[in-house]
Amino acid sequence: MTRSQQMERVLFLADRKELVKQAKNAFARYIPKTTMCNLLLNKEDRNAKFVFSTYPTILNAIDTMKNSDGSRFFSPGHFDLIVIDEAHRSIFNKYRAIFEYFDACLLGLTATPKKTVHQSTYEFFDMKNNMPTDVYEYDEAINKDHVLVPFYLIETATRIPDDGITYEKLDEEEREEYEDEFCEDEGMPEHIPPENINKYIFNIDTVDKMISDLMNNGIKHKNGNHVGKTIIFAQNKRHAKFIVERFDKLYPQYKGAFCKLVICDEPYAEKNLDDFKKPDECPFITVTVDMLETGVDVPEITNLVFAKKVYSRIKFDQMIGRGTRLCNNLLGEGEDKREFYVFDYMRNFQFFDEHPKGKEPGMTVAPVTARFVRRVQLIRLLQDLVY
Repeated sequence: MTRSQQMERVLFLADRKELVKQAKNAFARYIPKTTMCNLLLNKEDRNAKFVFSTYPTILNAIDTMKNSDGSRFFSPGHFDLIVIDEAHRSIFNKYRAIFEYFDACLLGLTATPKKTVHQSTYEFFDMKNNMPTDVYEYDEAINKDHVLVPFYLIETATRIPDDGITYEKLDEEEREEYEDEFCEDEGMPEHIPPENINKYIFNIDTVDKMISDLMNNGIKHKNGNHVGKTIIFAQNKRHAKFIVERFDKLYPQYKGAFCKLVICDEPYAEKNLDDFKKPDECPFITVTVDMLETGVDVPEITNLVFAKKVYSRIKFDQMIGRGTRLCNNLLGEGEDKREFYVFDYMRNFQFFDEHPKGKEPGMTVAPVTARFVRRVQLIRLLQDLVY
């Protein structure tokens, strides 16, 4: 559209600064000669043809950024196109003022299946329900075009109480209430006593078993000595810190570098995430609450661990999407990424009435272990004088 001069100025909106940075870098690779501005970092370059921003930042800019004559810098006609990342009804409910202020074409992007995009989202774009402008199905991407990889559910034994409600059996109104209520995953439904959930997720034996399952049965890094890049989704910040503490107790040899927190307001969250994106460097496990649920692109991810209850189908699909990216030579030269594993300790698949393919994890022996075993075998044989 820019090459054909149909669009002169473009505003790209995302809900987190990490996604803004990621989008700007991606656009720069494909349109390298176009001026671009991350409004969170450089407000002086606001004349750029591509402006990238979070919703609160552009709202503030509309009100506060002025020209020398006192007029608003971002006039209603400043942009020709607004690209809305993660286009869901919560965005439109919260930041409708942005779209009412600017007179621009709108392009909404979402990784959510078309049947689970809420009707009000379609209405916002003046479209018929369940009929997006364009759709690319997950099955087609995996089985036909092979641009995404499938996942396998690793069965886990849990003691968490069954909540007795299946999302797929709720009607449209009930689903809307559920997703509105638990969008931020801060509360618990009344029919699940919070004390039971907390007793389960903060139980040392439970967390230790979860970590052990992952380290023993997760897809390994190409060196064979430990698991590959992994995200653990925790219930809340306190739970996330508890998981990291238990990991460091169980695996002191990694000296606190292998498993790190990536949660809001944590001092080193951004640095930990940047390091996590480096394929062969620590941390190999990040524990998060909501920072990595959507949009973050780390192709090397091979394991996802659900240690939290998820009540929004939209969010659940997006979390699964963190592992679907292709990655060449992930397991060694010529050994590309073929799949990823999902460990679900909170019965989320059961809640959404999903029955994905399961897989019995194979026994993987690390090179260090194999060498040790061979040495022990040689010692045993050398005890025989004939040998």
